Amino acid sequence: MTQIRRSAMVVAIAALLPIASDTYACGARFPNQLLDDRAATLSELPEGNFRYEMLRFGMPLPGLTTVTEATVSPNSYFWESDDDGESVPEQARLRSEYEQQELPSEQWIIVKKMRSMTDAQSAEAVGESLSRELRWYTAGAVAVAVDDRVLAKSYFERVLSLPPAERKSRTSWTQYSLGVLLASRQEWAAAKAMFAELRAAVASGNADPLELAVASLGEEARIAMAEGEWPTAVRLYSSQLAHGSESGYASLLRLAESMLALPDAELEAAMNDGSVQQFLAAYLFSRGAYDHRNYARVAKIFARTNVVELSSLDRLAAASYQYGDYDSARRFLEKAGDSGLAWWLRAKLALRSGDKALAQSAYAQAMKSFPKEEVWGEKVTENGEYESVMPQCRVKAEAAILSLGRGDYLDALDLLMQGAELYWLDAATLAERVLTVDELKSFVEKHTVPTPASKAQEGSHLWGAQDYHQLLRELLARRLMRAERYDEAVLFYGSPELRELATRYGLARKQAKSRWTATGRASAAYEAATLLRQSGMELIGFEMAPDFSAAGGMSEWAETKELDEWRTPTELSRLEESRARPNKRFHYRYVAAALANEAADQLSPRSQAFAATLCHATEWLIYRDGDAAQKIYQRYINEGPYVPWAAHFGQLCPEPDFQAAQTLQWQETVSAARLKLRPFKWLLAAGSFGLLALASMLMWRRRKRSSEG
Repeated sequence: MTQIRRSAMVVAIAALLPIASDTYACGARFPNQLLDDRAATLSELPEGNFRYEMLRFGMPLPGLTTVTEATVSPNSYFWESDDDGESVPEQARLRSEYEQQELPSEQWIIVKKMRSMTDAQSAEAVGESLSRELRWYTAGAVAVAVDDRVLAKSYFERVLSLPPAERKSRTSWTQYSLGVLLASRQEWAAAKAMFAELRAAVASGNADPLELAVASLGEEARIAMAEGEWPTAVRLYSSQLAHGSESGYASLLRLAESMLALPDAELEAAMNDGSVQQFLAAYLFSRGAYDHRNYARVAKIFARTNVVELSSLDRLAAASYQYGDYDSARRFLEKAGDSGLAWWLRAKLALRSGDKALAQSAYAQAMKSFPKEEVWGEKVTENGEYESVMPQCRVKAEAAILSLGRGDYLDALDLLMQGAELYWLDAATLAERVLTVDELKSFVEKHTVPTPASKAQEGSHLWGAQDYHQLLRELLARRLMRAERYDEAVLFYGSPELRELATRYGLARKQAKSRWTATGRASAAYEAATLLRQSGMELIGFEMAPDFSAAGGMSEWAETKELDEWRTPTELSRLEESRARPNKRFHYRYVAAALANEAADQLSPRSQAFAATLCHATEWLIYRDGDAAQKIYQRYINEGPYVPWAAHFGQLCPEPDFQAAQTLQWQETVSAARLKLRPFKWLLAAGSFGLLALASMLMWRRRKRSSEG
C-alpha cells in the first residue's frame, strides 16, 4: 500500500470518530437506591401517607357501598359544556347525564326545559305531564337555582309527603337537596336529621344513583365544623373517605388546616378527644412534619394533654423524629406500644446513639410488626428519584445495610430480595458486585426456581412487573459467562432463545482455544465476537454499571463507592475485583473487539479475513470510543493488505473469508518451508539420489533372492 493511500484512509477514518461518546437519557426517573447513601437511608424516616392514615380509622357505614365515578370529585369547581355549549358545573353534568339515560326522550326534553327556566312555578306548569315526584322535585331545583329557598323547601317537602309508591326515583335526591337547603338556613338539627334519614333509606334499599348518601357524610361534617364538633367532623369525613370518596380525602385536609388555625385553647379542648389526637398526629406525620409552627404547637399540647388514643403516639413520635425533636420522639415512644412504626423509630434512635445491636433487634421486631399490605405511596427524593414506600420492605432493606456492615452479604441479599420490586437496583448491586460468583450461585440455587421468561421480558427491568427471582438467575448466568464458566451459565438463562445463544457463545469461546488449525481458532473467536456484538447485553452485560441492563442499556447513573461507616474495606475490595474489564459503558463491545483482535492474531496479515475482522472490530467501537477504534484501525494500516473497501473501513465491512484465509495460510506455510530449505537444495538433491539408489539396490537384492529360491 502506498503512503498516499494510507494517509487518505487515516483522514477518512478520523472523520468518522466521535468527539464524545456517552449520552444520558433526558427526563428519566429512577428508583431510589438505598445503598448509595447508607447513612442518609438509615437516618431518614419517609413521610407517611395521609390517605392511608385516615383509612386506618375511618369506618364505613353499614348498608352504604363504595362509591363509583358517579360521585362528585373534590374538583367540582371544574366546568363542562352541555349539549348546547353552555357551561355547567360538574355536579349538574353528572345529574344531567343520568337523567338523559333514565328518562324517556319526551320526558327528558320537558325536564331540560324546566331546568332552563328562572321561575319555579312556571316550570311546574311546563311539567304538568310528568309524575308529581319528578315535577315537584325539578321545580324545587329551579327554586334553588334562583335562591328562592322558601319555595324550594316547600317543593321538596311536598315530594317527601307523597306515598312511597309515588316516589321511587327522586327520594334520595330530594332528601339530600333538602338537607343541604336546611343547612344553608342554619337549621342544623333538621339538616342532620334529614341526612341521617337519607342514609337509612339508602341502606334499606332506596335508589341512590348519584351516591348522595355518601356525599351527605361530608355535608353533615360541614355542619359539625360549624358547630365546633371537631371529633364528629373527623369521624364523618373519615367515613366518607372509607367509602372511597375523593371529596372526603380533600375535606380531611381542609379540616386539619382549619383545626390548626384554632387558638391554642380551642385546639387543646378539641385534642381531649382520642379521634382528634389520632387525626392530628397522623396529619403531622404525613403532611406537616416540616411545618415548624404547627408541629411545635401540637407537640406542646400533647405533652400536657391526657393522651386517650395511645395508637397516635407512634405517629406523633414519627413527626417528632422527622422534625429533629429526638428527645420528644423518645418520650412519646415510651408509651407507643409495639407497632411497626414504633419499632422502626426505636431502631433509628438506637443507631443515632451508636447501638447497632439494639438497632438490629428493633429492626427485627419492626419487620414482624408491619403488615405486608401497608403502603405509604410514592415519595420523590431531592434528586428526583422515586420510591414506593412499603414500610415492611423498607425496614428489611435498611436492616440489610446493617448486615452488609457485619459482612453478612447473603443475609443482606435475602432481605433486599424480599422487596425486590422496590429495591431491585440495590439487590442487583449486591448480587453482581459484592457477592462472589460461588456465593451468588449458592444463594440462587437455594432461594429461586427456574421460571421460563419470554423474550418480551428482556430489556428494561425498571418499569413494569418483573419476575425478580428470574432476573437474579439471569444476572448469575451473565456473571458465570463472564467468568468463562459457560456450561454452568447456560442453566440459569430463562428463555430457550437465550439458552441457545449462550450455548453457541460458550462453544465458540472453547473452540477459539481448542481447534487444531489457526484459521479454525480465528473463525471461532470471530463467531464469539459477533454473538457478543449482537447480544452482548443479554449474554454478559452488567445489570448495573457500566452496562445498566436494568435500564435496558438506555440510561446510566453514577455509582457511590466511597469508604464510610457503612462500607467496609472488604466490600470495597470485592467491588474492585468484580468490576467490568474494561470498566466502560457497553463493555461487551470491547470484549467483542478484543475477540476480533484475537481472531486476527491467528490469521495471515495478507488475508482478506484479517482486514475484515479488524474492520468489524473498528465498526463496533467507532461511535462509542474513538481512541479504541483508532488503535484497531492503526493495526490494519500497519499490518493489513490493501482491500477495495478500505475507504469505508469501519463502516462497510464484508464478512471474513476464512476458507480463503486457510488456503492462503497453507500456501504461506509451504512457501516459508521452501524458502528455509533453499540453501540446502544440492545437499537435499544428493540425499534424494542416494536414497533412490539405496532403494533400487534393495529391490534388486530382493528379486535375486526370489529367483534363487
